[in-house]
Amino acid sequence: DRQAWLKTLSPTQLRQAVQHHIVQTLNMTRGKLENWDVINENLQGQWYQEVLDDFDFEQDPFRIAHQADPTVPLFLNDYRVVAHGPDTGAYVAQAKRLLNANLALSGLGAQCHFFTEEAPDPFLIKYRLDMLATSGLPVWITEFNVVAEDENKR
Repeated sequence: DRQAWLKTLSPTQLRQAVQHHIVQTLNMTRGKLENWDVINENLQGQWYQEVLDDFDFEQDPFRIAHQADPTVPLFLNDYRVVAHGPDTGAYVAQAKRLLNANLALSGLGAQCHFFTEEAPDPFLIKYRLDMLATSGLPVWITEFNVVAEDENKR
């Protein structure tokens, strides 16, 4: 859920807050980042787009970040795209939309969370990673956890 103070902002103030956060963060970390997740976990709720009534708002943070520091590779990052795949196709579509808008998207981060006593299926993992690779971008596993008492499942 979003921080309470964000919910009190007008659309103009919200855009300014996003820009300020991105510029400030990149200025403080200049030369220290290997890459940066510009948009994290946006597929499950497009709060900014809905509040701003701007479906293409996801493009703005990439433009702002690239302008603030054109040297840092910029990533998307999301879950439910590998371990559970209901959003795999939507994630690839999101990446392609950003690439088609000529934004500086350098890669996809994929979180892999296997729930209680769920054994990972290596064939399904590979299949979904291959789907992500159709974006033409490098794919990085950013989180991988298996919650299982049985070490053979882990």
